[in-house]
Amino acid sequence: MNGNMYSMISKHGVVGILLPEPERSEFLARHGADLFRGDPAWPPAREYVAVPDDLLADIEMLRPIFERSFRHAQTLKPKPTGKRAPAR
Repeated sequence: MNGNMYSMISKHGVVGILLPEPERSEFLARHGADLFRGDPAWPPAREYVAVPDDLLADIEMLRPIFERSFRHAQTLKPKPTGKRAPAR
């Protein structure tokens, strides 16, 4: 969304979802989740939660969480695309 990711999957199959506070803290506590790490050697991504495997099977439970993540990403400042305007 405007260059901001609101969800991702690591090469290890971990799903991460971008959430604002207080939803992030609530998700971590409610689901016993951790912050997302793309790789075990990397530091955690502070704004992303890692979705526990058992929750991945519950699409109806995840739908509003993904929708909230998408809405939050819409409020973030757009990131530059790196594409240059064509020469005139």
